[in-house]
Amino acid sequence: MAGVKSFVNARVVVLGGTGDQGRSVVKALAKSNEFRVSVLTRDPNSAKAQALVSEFPNVKLLEGSYTTEAGLRTAFADQDVTYFNIDTFTVGEGLEYFWTFRAYEIAIQSGLKWFIYPGSPHRFEDYGFAEKHRNSHNVVASRLSDWLATQPVEQLPWTITYGGIYVEMLSRLLRPHKEGDKVVFKAPMDNDSVVPLIPLDAYGEHIKWALRHPNESIGKRLSAGPYEVTYPQIADAFQKASGKKAEFASVSIDDWMTSISPFVDVEKNFPRGAPDSDPTTFKFRKSFTGWWNMWRDNRKDPLNEDTRWAEEDYPSRPNTLQDWMMQTKYSV
Repeated sequence: MAGVKSFVNARVVVLGGTGDQGRSVVKALAKSNEFRVSVLTRDPNSAKAQALVSEFPNVKLLEGSYTTEAGLRTAFADQDVTYFNIDTFTVGEGLEYFWTFRAYEIAIQSGLKWFIYPGSPHRFEDYGFAEKHRNSHNVVASRLSDWLATQPVEQLPWTITYGGIYVEMLSRLLRPHKEGDKVVFKAPMDNDSVVPLIPLDAYGEHIKWALRHPNESIGKRLSAGPYEVTYPQIADAFQKASGKKAEFASVSIDDWMTSISPFVDVEKNFPRGAPDSDPTTFKFRKSFTGWWNMWRDNRKDPLNEDTRWAEEDYPSRPNTLQDWMMQTKYSV
């Protein structure tokens, strides 16, 4: 791919474009007016799909599902690039492997020029295959990242991007608690456990940068630059940004599950609607237990990559978690 200066004006199809992460990619590319953006959706008349094209009239909706060959061929026909993002909670582990492999094959058959995959650097084997660390969020994405990285770029150029936990989750699933005159961030973490928090907008801005800089992106694993922070640092950032007293309190995973149970059915199956008799399914409790155990035992950024890309193409990016809290007026 040497000598390719830019994919500006490329035709980009986003899979998972009505979800949080995919929508951030659609937003960044559509607002730039440098790319021709399409989104594959099972139902073009759904509220999320219609909201997307209402906000971004230059985005084209393609009807189809990424869990069918017909849908994948519809998605990749007459396209240059795909941002291929599958929702594990909707598809399930086994089918996520199959449809990613099949999508790659159909992308080659369709003449696609670039396959961009949002992966994970957190390998199950890095934790000794301990069952307590197994979670649907990272296991599938890390295995598929390693597989894609072995494919020749001459056959189909690829890029693997890494992000983190949506920082917006601090207003949802990871929302702190008010206790008297202070705010308490409760999580089943140690004081020195490191978590990568990333604003959703950073996903889209990073993909836009990659498309503008193909020679620096193709055949590489790239970090979208999350904030690598501990929970005490999260509490400290909030206290400095808001002026309110804040602290971190380590709790057990069972206590955390109990605290969210009024809002989340922690015993529900994934993929959604799967029967208990299917051994390939997993419950919210099991997957998020492995997820928390993994982050609890994490002590560093596995990539340790700088964020010069953001300085070049995303100068408005909040550089720290405190900056993000101040820019967004984050409150509890």
